[in-house]
Amino acid sequence: MLKTNVVHLPEIEAKAWRVSFKSRVIGGEDRIDTIKEPRTVHARWMAKDLRVPPSTTQDDGGKSFAVLWMPPGASPDIETPWLAEVPAASSAAGRVVRAGLRTARVVWTDALAIVYTAPEQLDETLDAVVRFTIAERDTRMLEAQMSGIWPAIRRDARLRHTTHPRDQWFRKAKVNRVTEVVTTMASSALRLEAALEQVDSSLQANSKRLFGELALQAQLHDRLEVLAEPIDFALEHYELVNSRLLEAKQANGNLKVELAILFVLLCDFAFVVYPYLLG
Repeated sequence: MLKTNVVHLPEIEAKAWRVSFKSRVIGGEDRIDTIKEPRTVHARWMAKDLRVPPSTTQDDGGKSFAVLWMPPGASPDIETPWLAEVPAASSAAGRVVRAGLRTARVVWTDALAIVYTAPEQLDETLDAVVRFTIAERDTRMLEAQMSGIWPAIRRDARLRHTTHPRDQWFRKAKVNRVTEVVTTMASSALRLEAALEQVDSSLQANSKRLFGELALQAQLHDRLEVLAEPIDFALEHYELVNSRLLEAKQANGNLKVELAILFVLLCDFAFVVYPYLLG
């Protein structure tokens, strides 16, 4: 009878983190990853009690999100309270993205992500999830900003062809603020497009593939394409509005100079004819 050797693999426990996004590096013993595109963000990984669902964490205005790692063989009971917080489909309350490769699978919402992968693929998977989270949130922010720009465009439509002297006082400051917002939006859109291309040579192959699949399922490419034309229109609109305001300012300045010259000439004329009027 052949003797069978049974190999007992070490049990790997599931883990959970709260990932906070910071604009600068915060010291500490936590893991910190730096994302360069679409903007420089430092992701700080803080260990979290995986038995506590993300909904019990105080809302921080979207500056963080929770991640649960389910390695092969982990108890399904661990993920049950997390899955309970994942809607069946995307809705007004938030987007749900499900994507995967042969070696990794992800269930993602804006508040949490559940990652299914082996330990050897964990770092690449987490890198893809964090980069995707930044790109998806920035895309959604652009969509919200564009919705808020349309009322301003309608309000300032007259300034494309007709300006009045009072517009310099009552409209110029608001036009400047909207112009700054639109310019920032255009810059953000370009950086998002660069992020989707994943040209950074330091990115790992599996991370790039999983990020690409997440972006595909979230329709990031299509959403940015839809945003491109409105943003270009807004840029052109406010470029023309600013030109009209500048022309009106220059014309108003020239009128003031002409009035000042006319006033001086009238004073000279009065000085000359005044003695004759007295005589």
